[in-house]
Amino acid sequence: MAIAEMLDATVKSEVIGRCGDLVIERVYDISAIKAEWEVLQRQGTSCLYQNFNWIRIAYDTFEAQNEPVVITGHSNDGLKFIIPMVLENGFVKKLRWPGGSHANICSGLFSEDYLKLSPEKQMVKRIFELIGKSINGMAATALSKQPFKLKGYDNPLLVLPFEKSVNLMFEMDLTVGHQEILDMGNGRRRRKLWSKQRRTADEMGGYELYIPKTHDEIRQSLSEFRRHKAARFKEMGIKDVFGDEEAISFLESLALFPQKDDVQLFRIFELRIGGKTRAMYGCGINGDICQACVNSIVQDDFAGHSPNEMIMYVVVQHLCDEGFKSFDLGVGEERYKHNWCQHKYELFDTIMPLSKAATPLVYAMQTQVQIKGKLRRNDFFWKHFKNARKMKAQLLNAKGDKEK
Repeated sequence: MAIAEMLDATVKSEVIGRCGDLVIERVYDISAIKAEWEVLQRQGTSCLYQNFNWIRIAYDTFEAQNEPVVITGHSNDGLKFIIPMVLENGFVKKLRWPGGSHANICSGLFSEDYLKLSPEKQMVKRIFELIGKSINGMAATALSKQPFKLKGYDNPLLVLPFEKSVNLMFEMDLTVGHQEILDMGNGRRRRKLWSKQRRTADEMGGYELYIPKTHDEIRQSLSEFRRHKAARFKEMGIKDVFGDEEAISFLESLALFPQKDDVQLFRIFELRIGGKTRAMYGCGINGDICQACVNSIVQDDFAGHSPNEMIMYVVVQHLCDEGFKSFDLGVGEERYKHNWCQHKYELFDTIMPLSKAATPLVYAMQTQVQIKGKLRRNDFFWKHFKNARKMKAQLLNAKGDKEK
């Protein structure tokens, strides 16, 4: 169900309470605040995953079965914040960010003058009390992958109960130039690998960084990406997060949305060798920042030559040549991110009940996050867990092939 169908089209918003001089509203038709939303975007306190069009597409596709919850706060001198969320209906209603695992870095959109206020004047705890009262039944927040800082200011949601996220954010500073980036870490090994990859690629017909532009080209690339990713998820024993129609529609809608004001919601980079796709990166472009969203490699005759490293090399070179300042590689602990990125940042998750009845279940959720975080940061355990998961998948796949 699209957001416009949630309520009568004449109902744009409703006031759910007041906090000092702030009027807190729940907005049902986000098109009514599009201009104000875009003003907050331009202040640069949020990122691509809070862009108006990104959120609108998420609500209409990936989140079509969930209920949008958009909270705003404004005073006499204008809009101070927008907190776009969705409500998953279940035994406990879960309030989370739109896009789920497809949104890497999550937050609300806040004006700079609001971020400068003291926590007491921001009144975030009171705001979430009002949100809780506006939701019937047992409800809890599960707002993950939030940065501690927004444009140098403390994230207002830090006053709420939180846990450190199991995920880290990795960022590459492109202003130092391609050559200096190559020299980071084991630069000699990286250059040696690149020379070998380039020779092999030349023997196979040459390489190129391909960026699809027409709708037909983009759809073809997305079709290849989903096929490669499904095979990889199956091999690793991981759920295919692109396997349902909502996710496919979401990704395609982002990719086909036209570039506007230096923002492209989803740009595809393909490493082609001998005319064949060997690796892919899907990124969002937000001004001079490139934010990696998804990637994949093809298991073929070039797979043994580290196509993931090769596409990173050529994409970084392309971004540097184009004048980009930052490459955000997203969340998740991977060795190549440590090797390529100069900066990594901790994130936090807000997990708390919005109703008293949900308190015991929220405590269980918090405990689960704490345990998962400890295990995820244990290199020995994580390595053996992934190996065991992969072995289990191989056994199940082999059993399935025999039954066919």
